Amino acid sequence: MSPSPNGEDTPPSSPSQPPHDASGPQVPPAPAGSPFTAPGPGPDASWSGHSLPGTTAVDASGSPDAYASFPEPPTASSPVTYAGSYAGSYAGPYAGPVPGGAGHDQREHRPGTNGLAIAALCCGIAGFVPFASIVAIVLGIVALNQLKKVVQDGRGMAVAGIVLGSLWIVGFGALIAIGIATDSGDSTASGSSKSSTPTAPAAHVATIDELRAGDCFDGGAIVDSHDVGDVTVVPCTSPHTSQVITVFELPAGRYPGEDKVVAAAEKGCSEKADPLVREDRMTQVEPYYIYPSDAWTWAHSRAIQCTADATSGKVTGSVLK
Repeated sequence: MSPSPNGEDTPPSSPSQPPHDASGPQVPPAPAGSPFTAPGPGPDASWSGHSLPGTTAVDASGSPDAYASFPEPPTASSPVTYAGSYAGSYAGPYAGPVPGGAGHDQREHRPGTNGLAIAALCCGIAGFVPFASIVAIVLGIVALNQLKKVVQDGRGMAVAGIVLGSLWIVGFGALIAIGIATDSGDSTASGSSKSSTPTAPAAHVATIDELRAGDCFDGGAIVDSHDVGDVTVVPCTSPHTSQVITVFELPAGRYPGEDKVVAAAEKGCSEKADPLVREDRMTQVEPYYIYPSDAWTWAHSRAIQCTADATSGKVTGSVLK
């Protein structure tokens, strides 16, 4: 304790203790919101605002609030924002394409419809014209390749041209196959019918000049002592009186006379016709010949018909080897 000016003893004071008021103890108010103000020990108000023994009271009213840097906790109504390295990483598939980026179509845009696609469709419609269906397929494929590199209308036309051209080709192929199958069937049926049931020529009247080698006939009666009239050609499977073995012509020139024509006819038939007759039928027939007997007949035909006539009645079947 130190003596006072008036001679009274006063208790010692702390350097930070305010001067003692003789009128009574005064409690200085604590700074509002100061973190350094310690709470009182209890309901005893005498402890409020006084420093404890061994401590020093500090006025922190002018100091910054130590808790001011901490943000207030979020409330239910306040939005939550997540900042940092994860921002934007969940843009997801719903984000629109970025111009010039990976999702942007950088192909060239052309107005109108692709010309080759239009041509392919037209050729596909006119596929009945030769080779138009092939042209439609080629133009359609080329148009589709072009449309992969540019943005332009006409893809549907190109596809339609290819489809129509393919259908025309398939249709033509089917028609050709059906035609070949039909022709083969007709040929087979015709061949089998000919081999199984051969048809013989029907009987008909003919002149001597119309007879050919192998013909079987009836008639040939002599008219005016030496002329032969019309004959009836019949199938050799039917009974008949005569058959033509071979036919040849005498050399051209003036009519040499009947005697020379007969001599040439006998010689020619012996050389040409006799080797053609079957030996087992030699007893059933005998050789004859028909010749031009005058200059008028010679002028129209110099043909000699070598024949084999039945020795009696009629014969059936061919006598040729």
